[in-house]
Amino acid sequence: MVDRINVKMRPRMGRHIEDEALKVGGVTRQQVMQYPMFTDGMATVLRMLAKHAVLEDPKDKFFISGYGSEHFDKGFLHDLFVAAGQRTFADWFYSASLDSMVLAAHVLRNERNNMQNFKLETVAKRLNIEVDPQQLHKAEYDVQLHYEVYSALTRMFR
Repeated sequence: MVDRINVKMRPRMGRHIEDEALKVGGVTRQQVMQYPMFTDGMATVLRMLAKHAVLEDPKDKFFISGYGSEHFDKGFLHDLFVAAGQRTFADWFYSASLDSMVLAAHVLRNERNNMQNFKLETVAKRLNIEVDPQQLHKAEYDVQLHYEVYSALTRMFR
């Protein structure tokens, strides 16, 4: 079974919200401040994790998966756990993530220097995956696009 959640949460007190991040996300500062409190968002995340894994079982963990997850998402999520006073990050997640950017770097290593950039959109198009530019940087769409890129790349290794 696959569950989908899109947890939005207000930044922790004292955290600066970058204007560029707002622009990329297509939201305003006022919208972000209407999101649920950080503690409520983390409670939702922890409930979802507990629904699908047993914290006390060292073999029952999740992979963090995304485009650039190894150098962004994993650290970001770890920091959220620390800020919430949760010392369980390593108990919930495997140490290595399923990062389609890292996999794409391997597969496209001989042509990377000729690519304009290595953004998710560019790599997806290179793999002949249709991209909707209006949906880019929306969390659910980027997750779906990552999945399509990851699937295309892993098929190359079968």
